Amino acid sequence: MPLSPSAIDELLNELDCLEREQENIAKRIAAINLLVPTRPSQPSSEHIVPAGITPSNLHFMSSSENYGLRGAIKNALLTGPKPPGAVIHALTESSFKAFGKTPLDTRVYNELGRMKKAGLVKRDGEGRYALVS
Repeated sequence: MPLSPSAIDELLNELDCLEREQENIAKRIAAINLLVPTRPSQPSSEHIVPAGITPSNLHFMSSSENYGLRGAIKNALLTGPKPPGAVIHALTESSFKAFGKTPLDTRVYNELGRMKKAGLVKRDGEGRYALVS
């Protein structure tokens, strides 16, 4: 059964988007290869940088880990282990703004639990959280 003209148009549009995304990913990979020329598992001869790519024309997207609640919690824990209440106090003192109906303390407790589960923080016997190095 042949595809309808509208289905073909949608597929072609999706293909264009995927090709643009592929180009952006290739540029990001090339940029990282410029900054980190070798990997321990690969010899440097395997790193190919497309022509025209230089550090001055690179644009990086920042990791979402550095922003938002998780990033604020990480910043609060940089000074050492803290109980959840001290983390909440540090966020309040730093003028961290949380939007939505869920109170900040609930968000912090939940995020600390997710961070512990992901191995980003550890909890000691006194209930204090610390960054995993």
